[in-house]
Amino acid sequence: MKLIGITGNIASGKSTVSKIVADHYKLPFISVDDFSKNYIATYPFFFEEWLKYFDIHLEKDVHTTLRQHLFKHEPLRKEVERLVSIAFWAYIERLRNVEMFDVMLIEHPIMFDRGDAELFDLIIGVTADMSVRVARMSERNYSAETIAERLMNQRHFSTYRNFVEIVIDTTYNPTEKIITNVLSNSSEFKKLVS
Repeated sequence: MKLIGITGNIASGKSTVSKIVADHYKLPFISVDDFSKNYIATYPFFFEEWLKYFDIHLEKDVHTTLRQHLFKHEPLRKEVERLVSIAFWAYIERLRNVEMFDVMLIEHPIMFDRGDAELFDLIIGVTADMSVRVARMSERNYSAETIAERLMNQRHFSTYRNFVEIVIDTTYNPTEKIITNVLSNSSEFKKLVS
């Protein structure tokens, strides 16, 4: 099974691009963020123990507590990312073993932070101007503090720009036609999806 990764900063348009690519090319798709939420909801006791270990009081529920503390507490964030990453890649390996798909699309916003980029056969980087990303987060009702936290805790796209094979800029909300035209200019992408 070949893996196509989609990465980019928060509110860059990764999910929109992922959905368009998955739908247009009929590719199975999984989001690491969605997998993470489901994994935490399924096994909250693992994460409750880590919250206790870091002396963080459990608030409404595990997911809410993690959301409030993850970007403020780097050791906690690293541990959560490590646990989710182990489970995620075990899941992908099971899919490989049953030879269910030839190619899979994976939205993975922190693949470079986790050292997972080398596991992909092709990487699509999604980017947008900072002002557009801030506006998108504001539309999602993120507080100014949360927006600042998220922006400060992510690598800038330029730090890994040279390591992605295809770049899609969503600053001007590209259409499906524009996105598929960009992809059709990549011989590597065409070879994987043909």
